[in-house]
Amino acid sequence: MRSLQQARRARGRGGRTLSRVMTLALALACAVLLAACGGGSGSSSSTLSAEDARTQLDAMYDKISPTQETVDPDISVTETETLAEELPDIDTYDTPVKGSGDVVIEIMASGEKSGDGQDGWLNRVAENFNASGATVGGKSVGVTIRKVSSGEGYDYVRSGKYRPTAWSPSNAIYGSLMDAEGVSYEVATDRLVGNVAGFLLKQDKYDTLIETYGEATAATIAQAQTDGVITLGYTSPYTSATGMNMLMAIMESFSADDPTGTAATEKLQAFLDTNPPVLATTQAMRDSATNGLIDCMVMERQAFVNEPALTSGYVFVPAGVRHDSPVYALDATDEQRAALDAFLEYAAGDESQDLASQYGFNVDADYVSEATVLGGNQISYIQGLWKGGKDNAAPVVAAIVIDTSGSMQGKPLNQVKQACLAAVPYVNDGNYLGLVTYDSSVRMLMPIERFDTSNKALFKGAVNAMTTGGSTRTYDGLLTAAKMIEDVKDSEPSLANAKPMIFLLSDGRSNSGYTMSEAQAVIQALDIPVYTLAFGDSADTDELTKMSEINEATMSVVDEENVSYVLRNLLNTNL
Repeated sequence: MRSLQQARRARGRGGRTLSRVMTLALALACAVLLAACGGGSGSSSSTLSAEDARTQLDAMYDKISPTQETVDPDISVTETETLAEELPDIDTYDTPVKGSGDVVIEIMASGEKSGDGQDGWLNRVAENFNASGATVGGKSVGVTIRKVSSGEGYDYVRSGKYRPTAWSPSNAIYGSLMDAEGVSYEVATDRLVGNVAGFLLKQDKYDTLIETYGEATAATIAQAQTDGVITLGYTSPYTSATGMNMLMAIMESFSADDPTGTAATEKLQAFLDTNPPVLATTQAMRDSATNGLIDCMVMERQAFVNEPALTSGYVFVPAGVRHDSPVYALDATDEQRAALDAFLEYAAGDESQDLASQYGFNVDADYVSEATVLGGNQISYIQGLWKGGKDNAAPVVAAIVIDTSGSMQGKPLNQVKQACLAAVPYVNDGNYLGLVTYDSSVRMLMPIERFDTSNKALFKGAVNAMTTGGSTRTYDGLLTAAKMIEDVKDSEPSLANAKPMIFLLSDGRSNSGYTMSEAQAVIQALDIPVYTLAFGDSADTDELTKMSEINEATMSVVDEENVSYVLRNLLNTNL
């Protein structure tokens, strides 16, 4: 079984069986055409084979003429930021409901219940409660809802960066993690609203699973992935409550008595060696399923119910522990705790729970968790096993591309440098990483090499050598990184099946060199996911979003406040 990127690459590349000699004439023809068009590679709507894309890339790269810089390695001990320092100010997160009154409480809640549209059940309940004139001890009460994903909320709570009155992640796994971290809390309720997580299978694959293995469970789905029967897409167990829950369920299915033991660990590695695709969001999984690239994905039941494109032709298989949105009381005065209890009683009432059903909750009331909530230390250990083993069969060959145009001068560049340095510990030693910067020119500050101890020192030296000035040649920088990736993969037979990846940070609009439309077809045909970071208000979020969507990556909006946290999570998940 191959990864998402490898499966797509195989369809277009055909193994690169054509020799460079055979394609020389085409390269020359492309170069002439590029020169005549002022450097264009043609319309992005044209379909290229990977071999033709590589030929175009070679010609484009020659026109870009990037420089290979020489930097000194930095062997000093880097004073990296703590988690609390990396996290952005909590006010960067939305508060869709703001309460007022004599006693105001804030509940930090996961997005499936505090988001927009059909994800806004908790917001509606809080609005209704605030309008009800509720009092505690003769004092008026108001409830504020702050939307923060479960993984991010956990980081705020465990780091001490922010502790609201209460926190409601998607599942009780986070209570176990807080226990292991020694975080103080009280369980205000173990069920705010009913939900479950599980696997979403295309109907034909579900039928095959039943025919082959006799049942559809976490165990048989993991075995089917290992056996090459299905392609499972899942979300990171570090940032996604559903991804973490499903990984725990898989490990318990391997060995209920000893989910962190040798037998379970060996089965996990066999599962990871098939390179199941790690996708960033439910939307990315849906798109990949629509494109025929995966036929099974992890998802919450409530999200499935509210996805019209998926409700036909798919079967939902509940798994893991329930996602009943427990509520943990954190820093609350006696009055605030009384107000919290009053709100939770209101949320548990028939009117609120009937409303929950309209939002897709409370569907699987009879589902009993087939897994247990593991101890926090066990959960952290399994996350580490996943991180360490996910790239063993197919390492990642990646490049970070940084905008160093004049607008990045001063604090912006310093914050980006700090973010890059802070991210170093989150890259597995077996993966490959390089660094490119661009402004009026393009510089290869560090070639793509295995990210071992010596190259980590070289990377730090390259980061420290970044300077600003000039215009913005975004797509010249991107294409240079693509060329570096392709050359490394060509030069080392062991990297033939490596997963390519680019992380691109830009704070403005590209105003010289190649355009997005010229780069798009090449990047798409070479099947290189481009994770884009739009830095600051002047970044071209529309183009960066389009670039990230070409090969199922993501775009993140960052600034001086949160760039370290976002980059760390991106590299931790993908590298």
